[in-house]
Amino acid sequence: MSDRQKGLIREVKELFPSTEHRNCVRHMYQNFRGKNKGKTLKDLVWKASTASNTVMFKRSMEKIKQEDKEAREWFNHSERPFES
Repeated sequence: MSDRQKGLIREVKELFPSTEHRNCVRHMYQNFRGKNKGKTLKDLVWKASTASNTVMFKRSMEKIKQEDKEAREWFNHSERPFES
């Protein structure tokens, strides 16, 4: 788990090739809120991050898109793998 530690991500992948990498949603949200403000978006991001299955996750991400398309697109960057 990391927050924009490119060197760390690369090294862990090399040392542990079968290990899954994840990002800390708390840190992702801190970066996200720099450009995307508001309680509604905050609540939607946290709802997506705690979704217990793919269907609920995709619904939450769609709600983010409906609220603010640019906010949803923020997660499409390779360093922010909120897979959809």
